[in-house]
Amino acid sequence: MKQAMSNLKNNGSSVVAIVGIISATLIVLALIGIYFFVWRQNTDVKSDKVEDNKVNLGQQNNKNVSLNDIVEDENNNLSREQLENTSMENSLSNKHSNSSLKNSIQNDVMNDIVYVDQQYGFKLYMPQKWYDYKTIKGSKGKQKDIIRILLPSSVNGPGADLINGQRYWEAMRILIWEPSVWLKEYKANKCDVQQTPLCPTPVYLKGSKYYYSYAFPQGGPLGDDSFLKKIDMFSIENIKKYSSQDDLFEHYFKLQLIDN
Repeated sequence: MKQAMSNLKNNGSSVVAIVGIISATLIVLALIGIYFFVWRQNTDVKSDKVEDNKVNLGQQNNKNVSLNDIVEDENNNLSREQLENTSMENSLSNKHSNSSLKNSIQNDVMNDIVYVDQQYGFKLYMPQKWYDYKTIKGSKGKQKDIIRILLPSSVNGPGADLINGQRYWEAMRILIWEPSVWLKEYKANKCDVQQTPLCPTPVYLKGSKYYYSYAFPQGGPLGDDSFLKKIDMFSIENIKKYSSQDDLFEHYFKLQLIDN
């Protein structure tokens, strides 16, 4: 009996020991499980932070790229604007240069000195230095009329005209033709074959009623430097600069119908 009780007691101690071991093992496993759980959580959190950082970095990079694109676009726009402004400035500069050249010629050559002939319907723009001109009308030839443009001179002579006590010499003339008369003279003198002194002056301007031509002076008062300076465009040296008489005329004069 005692032996049985002793065995039972020993068995109970063994069971208790086993249960204790199992419990300890479970506790250890539980702690290990808790440790791994906590470690896993921390790892996930760190991973999430890393991902968030990557995302934020990507977004920042995108922002930087977008900002670079904007800066580049702005620079391109600025460059285009600068080019356009430069082009415009060059264009304006060229335009200004051309305008200045044209105005310079106009101011020196054809300013506001203009003779208007209401009777024959034309106007003649003249060099500024011809401001003190006078005109005399009259024709003894087959022209309808001749308008002689005169400039003052201190020299007397066979070619001088006296107007109100002042001597004048002819600087240029405008010839007025009736079209039928001009054509008749042109054909009669065979001017299509050869130009001779008998041919009518070449027509420069045609109107509905009249033909208009011009002629330069054949000379001037010798010794009158003031007069000669006013007609220096007709000097031999200056005439050589132009390809034709009309080119020279158009540089210094402008003959137009009043309606234009």
